[in-house]
Amino acid sequence: SSFYDCDPSTSQTPLLDRLRKGYSLMCLIRHGGELGIRSKRDEQSEIRIGNLVLFPETYATFPVHSNICFHAMKAFANHSFEDFRSLDEESKNFIVQTGYGVMNSLDSAYRAAHHFPDEDETRTPGYSTYMRANDHDQFFTGIPDAIDKTKIIKQLREFIDRSVKGVRRFFKLVKPTDYEFLVLLGLGLWNDEISNVNEKLLKIAMRNRALIMREMHSYYTQQGKLDYAVRIGHIYCVLVYFQNNTLKVGEDFQMFRLQGVFKDYFDKN
Repeated sequence: SSFYDCDPSTSQTPLLDRLRKGYSLMCLIRHGGELGIRSKRDEQSEIRIGNLVLFPETYATFPVHSNICFHAMKAFANHSFEDFRSLDEESKNFIVQTGYGVMNSLDSAYRAAHHFPDEDETRTPGYSTYMRANDHDQFFTGIPDAIDKTKIIKQLREFIDRSVKGVRRFFKLVKPTDYEFLVLLGLGLWNDEISNVNEKLLKIAMRNRALIMREMHSYYTQQGKLDYAVRIGHIYCVLVYFQNNTLKVGEDFQMFRLQGVFKDYFDKN
């Protein structure tokens, strides 16, 4: 609900404040979008956490939720960064596409750490959905008959053991604060792959990364942390870990695509 809060009259970290509101807007869009396409309810499988209701992710809803997330990330970037708003749609889409994997993984780990602090195998693939290790058979309900469901479930379990559980453990080890998470999200958006497009976008990315880190220094000073160089190193380690993990996730999903799982979705995106 922080998107509706009044802006502070004086702030030494205006960009971090915009990132906070931008993330709140991203959450609102995802929550509303996912509820809008929800066709039925199974109260026995629902999990209530405060005012939020989580329900199991499914094969049918996963691609739609991912598409909603992509557009919500664009809204986050539009709200948070003035120079992003001035870009053409092709450049905006490219930036969000290159940052999507890292940002989505960071967001999922952040929310899973809040919702399920003692369940390393539980993840939140959608904003209002969850998936547990023993839910894989339920997840693939409605998968095309031509696909070997038993084989795909086995590969998905291996993928979660190799990737998701490691991400959760690493995130729990470092325990980023809310504002450190926002910094990671912003750095994930302005990622290194942008340098592959043109010099103009690279300059914008470098400028925004510098602005983020400058305000991070102010944030630590306000928190009374004078010797915070090691902590900044830890935050960058989280970013690098998630970037490397995203490359492996991409390889796994290419394997799924080649077997016909989510083929139409991945061919379009």
